[in-house]
Order: sequence, then C-alpha cells, then structure tokens
Amino acid sequence: MMDHYISGSGSDVHLPKSFVMQSENARHAANVAKNKAWEQIKNSITADTKVGDEFTGLGKGEKKVKDDWDVWYAMGQFDVNVKTEGVVTAKFVNDTTVQFQVELTHNFKIEDEYDWHPEKGWGVNIGPIFLPDSVPDSLRKVGARPFTMKVEWQETETRTFIFVIDLERSEGEEEKETGEDENRNSARREGRFRRDLRRRGRRQRREEVPE
Repeated sequence: MMDHYISGSGSDVHLPKSFVMQSENARHAANVAKNKAWEQIKNSITADTKVGDEFTGLGKGEKKVKDDWDVWYAMGQFDVNVKTEGVVTAKFVNDTTVQFQVELTHNFKIEDEYDWHPEKGWGVNIGPIFLPDSVPDSLRKVGARPFTMKVEWQETETRTFIFVIDLERSEGEEEKETGEDENRNSARREGRFRRDLRRRGRRQRREEVPE
C-alpha cells in the first residue's frame, strides 16, 4: 500500500475478500451487516408474497478491526456495507400453511481511504519505533497521493419461512373439494387462505425455518 501511495497515481486499489477476512472482527462486521439487511427483508415478507416477488435490504457493520495488524495498518477502521436482494423461488400451500423459499444474494462493499492524519496525533508502531502520521503525510509534498481501497464480493444463501393461520371452513367446503383434481384443490386452498387473511384478519404466525 505504501508503494502505491508513494507512486502518486492516486488510482483505486482493489483488494481480495481474503485479505480483509483475515480479521475476525471484520468477519463479524460482515455478518452484522448481512443480518441487518436480512431483517429488513424478513419483515417485508407476508402471506400475500408471491413467487417471483423481489426484496431489498441494506446493512452496515461496525468499525472494529484491530485484531489483525496487517489489515489494520493497511486500512485502519472501515465500514462493511451490504445490499441484500431476495427473490421468492418456491412456495407450498396447504389448508393452513404457506411456505416461502427465498434466495438471497448479499453484495458486500468496503471502501476506505489510504491517507494520514497528523493533526490527530496518530501513528503506527514499526517494531520498537513509533512512526507518527506526519512522516508519511509529508511525502505528499514530493508527489505521494492518497487513494481508495475497495473490496467487493457476493454471497448467496436460501432461507425458508412458514406462515400458519387459523382457518374455519364449513363441511360443505370440504365436500366440494372431494373428487376434483389436485391443481384445482390447491388453487382453491390458496384463494381461501389469502381471502381469510384479507377479509377476516384471522390470527397469523410467521416462523423462520432453521437451516
């Protein structure tokens, strides 16, 4: 990083995910960001969700990295941001239950400036020597330029939700289904499920299925 700074090009440097993920705290921050985005998506899924519906959530992790000094000296503190996109890929409907399977793509992005802050009194320890930020910052007078470090990657996962409601049906409705093909039965059950939710507002329970 220092070589790129001294070169004076100022161009962005793209780092691999593996470099940042050396830090346990960075890994934790990534999980925090992912879970925040997922919570937004989870709260927007209802029994009226349909196959093909799309959802988006945004998350941000904490600025804690100091457990890995290679990462810390290169990037200092930084934010781990994620944009999560979810698409409903499957659904099963029976008399009282709707099951949704949601495929999620987490788009991670980290950006941090490689620069120095002598006004804050910061510096780095190189062996027994403390090097204040004012020393590398002074190199800007001879052409060194700050630049942006970027890390981007994707992760995909699938989660499943189950909605359970209480339905009350007459015996006539039960008998009407007897002898008809399964597709028509399934369509009728789905219609009744949604109608019950919209018009009668019966009790509804949402559960996430453990992986």
